[in-house]
Amino acid sequence: MAPIPSLAARLPAAPRRTRREQVFDLALTGFVILFSLGQTFGPAFDHEIRGGGGRFGFALAIVAGGAIYWRRRNPLLVLAIVEAMLFVHLVAIRADARVGALPLMVATYTVATRLPRPVSLRAAALVAAINAAVISVQYGLGNLPSISDVFFVTVIVAGAWAIGDNIGTRRAYLSGLVERAARLEREQETATQRAALEERARIARELHDVVAHHVSAIAVQAGAAEEIAESNPQRARAVLATIQQTSRQALAEMRALVGVLHSDDGVALAPQPHLADIEDLAAQSRAAGLDVRVHVDGTPRALPEALDLSAYRIVQEALTNALKHAGAAHVDVTVRYDTESVELLVEDDGAAGEPMQPLPGGGRGIVGMRERVALFHGRLELGRTAAGGFRVRAVLPFGAGNA
Repeated sequence: MAPIPSLAARLPAAPRRTRREQVFDLALTGFVILFSLGQTFGPAFDHEIRGGGGRFGFALAIVAGGAIYWRRRNPLLVLAIVEAMLFVHLVAIRADARVGALPLMVATYTVATRLPRPVSLRAAALVAAINAAVISVQYGLGNLPSISDVFFVTVIVAGAWAIGDNIGTRRAYLSGLVERAARLEREQETATQRAALEERARIARELHDVVAHHVSAIAVQAGAAEEIAESNPQRARAVLATIQQTSRQALAEMRALVGVLHSDDGVALAPQPHLADIEDLAAQSRAAGLDVRVHVDGTPRALPEALDLSAYRIVQEALTNALKHAGAAHVDVTVRYDTESVELLVEDDGAAGEPMQPLPGGGRGIVGMRERVALFHGRLELGRTAAGGFRVRAVLPFGAGNA
């Protein structure tokens, strides 16, 4: 029995029991004590032959049953105590082995459910071997009427260990699934945040180029105004008015840039295309095999450069998604101008006759569109059409970029 406590010392402490577990262990302990007492003073115990063994058996039943209450905290120690009590029953009192059956079952089951398989298996095998040896010796000395207790105790230990090992393995498997799901969720959230950060970084670089262009223009115009201030005051005033307008637009776009850099999300970089270049974008998609039709409603107007660039990128991302993910054959792109905003509508047919892929919810393209629309306090709608295609609708207010 010496190796068992040393094994227990190397195992981590069990977590604190919940209130429900404490109540259950208390009820189980009471039941085991009552059962053991019933066995002690039942037919398995001959008071006339054993003399004063009844009082000794009573104490052993209390100790073995009471140890069950601590089974979660130190399963190996509890099993050692129960086995020691059964050993005393068999050797000192020479009672039937059934006296300690229930405490032994519970203790072995707990060891199998809570400890690694190699540890629990060695402990169960050691207990079964000790009991078999003691019962065999007692039977050989004529102190026990039957050798069948060897089989009985072995079956009790083996059965309790097998059930406990199965349940412990199942618990570990389910716990692993829960942990894996939580880890995947954290990784997905991290990937989404990283995609947003990268997309915002890209937008920040684009806005940097836009603002740098404005500042350069202001510097050139200011130099020209200084040269003609005295010789042509009227022309100088016109140049100053242009500087004022350019400065306000640059300031508005600088606010947008600062807003991007201070955000916790994130996005992109490139030469500066414009919404007016959308026909060229459609031609590129046609060359890739996608039938794109462009419609312009309302009167086209000059847009702030940052808004113009973002509108172009939104259409570009929508066409890219239609080409890569939807398997579409036809796409309609509508650009609608009104007095307060520009509306972008991209609808594909979802490759008629083929099943649609699952609706995207966390890809980089979708993240980029959301961030660009949010930058101008606009609205973005994503969803399937009645015909089974995919639809992207973005509304970008003019005022949000010039406030």
